[in-house]
Amino acid sequence: MNKTDVTRIAAAINQLRPDWGAPELRSFIWKNLAARPTEDVMVALALVALDTDTRTPARVLASGPWWQATRPAGDPGVPQPAAKDATNRCKICGHTRAGHDHLAAITDDHHPWTTPEQWRAVPVHQPPDPRQTHKTGPLAGRQPEPEHTPTPGPENVSERHTA
Repeated sequence: MNKTDVTRIAAAINQLRPDWGAPELRSFIWKNLAARPTEDVMVALALVALDTDTRTPARVLASGPWWQATRPAGDPGVPQPAAKDATNRCKICGHTRAGHDHLAAITDDHHPWTTPEQWRAVPVHQPPDPRQTHKTGPLAGRQPEPEHTPTPGPENVSERHTA
């Protein structure tokens, strides 16, 4: 975890618990949790902060349900990627499997887990060529507009009409 991650987590937790100062949270996270995966620290600290029995963020250092919440859900027979392995991140949301599953549990974002092998298999989307849209788009079969010819100016008019 880098200092930017620590700062962002501290700011987010400070929003949940204004009585826990952001500078103190940054120091606590940097000293005690910086070696853990960013997503796991965020989830665990959020759960600890939302618990009304919690007095200080140091409670996160104890074993508790906040660390179980960071584990991926699913079939135990299916191998789960390691949370610290940067290559095992969802292509869509960029999270590790634990972060991906947690995001799906707390939001309406239910996109499928996409592995690095699947990244390579998905073709890159190319926007349609606007010159070809009349052949395949909603105007299929319609002839393209003829090129616009400029209206003759006064220098091209042989007669002038006077009123």
